[in-house]
Amino acid sequence: MPPTLDKEIRQIQIENFHRALFNKKSSGAFIKNEILKLQNGSRDILTVVGFNSCLKNMTYESLLHALEDILRENKYSAQ
Repeated sequence: MPPTLDKEIRQIQIENFHRALFNKKSSGAFIKNEILKLQNGSRDILTVVGFNSCLKNMTYESLLHALEDILRENKYSAQ
């Protein structure tokens, strides 16, 4: 069965966050701060949005949930 549209959107959001986070202009301190916000599930709006329209008005908390869901789904599909 093909993946759902919802799953594709979550993957795109995670990939865009990764690209925005690890671009050439990012400093180590900035990356560390952003990862800590993600890890803690901050309810702040993402600061690495830039040109990524699919990340606008998204919180670290919602991105963390999307990431956890995808990891959980991949874990069960691999078994």
